Amino acid sequence: MWQRLPRRANDETKSIMVAEYPQFDKSFEDFKSLNDYNLILETTKGARSLLAQYNILKNGSIYIESSDEETNKNLKEQQDSIVSLIKGVETVNIVDNDTVKVPSGCALQSINTTTTVHLLVKGQIDLDLEISKVAKKLSNAKENEKKVLESISKFTEKTVEKAKEAAYKRNENIKAEIEGYEQTISVLENLKL
Repeated sequence: MWQRLPRRANDETKSIMVAEYPQFDKSFEDFKSLNDYNLILETTKGARSLLAQYNILKNGSIYIESSDEETNKNLKEQQDSIVSLIKGVETVNIVDNDTVKVPSGCALQSINTTTTVHLLVKGQIDLDLEISKVAKKLSNAKENEKKVLESISKFTEKTVEKAKEAAYKRNENIKAEIEGYEQTISVLENLKL
């Protein structure tokens, strides 16, 4: 197939096996486009994560807020792409503080220092059920923390250093998990108001 592609002027190469390796062309380098593309991908990942976290499978409403004008412009240009990349979303709104504002009853996820994704969960989920699910996960995490702290307290001088490090790391992960569950519960409690 390669042999049938049109050739450049003065290119007599008969096979891809003996062709010269392509040379990097600095004129094709465009870091702004790369950063813009990565922002769109990170935004869609954040929105999909929120949809999965709150188990919203259809009719989701996403609000994307950015404090940077250039980012806002880029998000507006790519709004259709964002909608097509996020399954289960009815609308994606770019917040501009003039015409579109973030309604109350939204869960949020920070994408970077300037951009935040909001998901309208009010009326979409049973808040009491979600709170009870997260509370159950929180109690399990606290039990795991007690077990890890108990095992850490039993360490002696003869305990292998790798085992100590693994236990301390596990304890840090459990603490972060507990903190995340507590934040989720407080967000859900605020949404009930």
